Amino acid sequence: MRAAGPCTLLRRAQHDNALIKKNLIFGFMLTLTTHTLEKLELLLKTGGYKVRYEKGNFKTGACLLQNSKIIVINRFSNLESKILSIVELARDLEIDHTLLDDKQIAFLQQLKQTKLQL
Repeated sequence: MRAAGPCTLLRRAQHDNALIKKNLIFGFMLTLTTHTLEKLELLLKTGGYKVRYEKGNFKTGACLLQNSKIIVINRFSNLESKILSIVELARDLEIDHTLLDDKQIAFLQQLKQTKLQL
């Protein structure tokens, strides 16, 4: 077995640092995976919002249609952008806690109590 050279170790360290940075975007561990995206979508849907993926020329990854409970997510955005956009919207929305289960309430409170650390 060949020993890893300094370039390989440097790339691995840079990759590990990038993963840590992505996972610690918030004050708590929020992994940037499709599971997290689905969890956020379910939170919004349970709270009475419709989540739609559309192509659009809006600059952000998602937007809330005025005077409605429809959230449009740019389907061409990458996963990180989709998650960050939905989290920003979820933090500002008034979601009825009576519609959510205990885990969703705790998750929403955790989102609202943390600041984005970009």
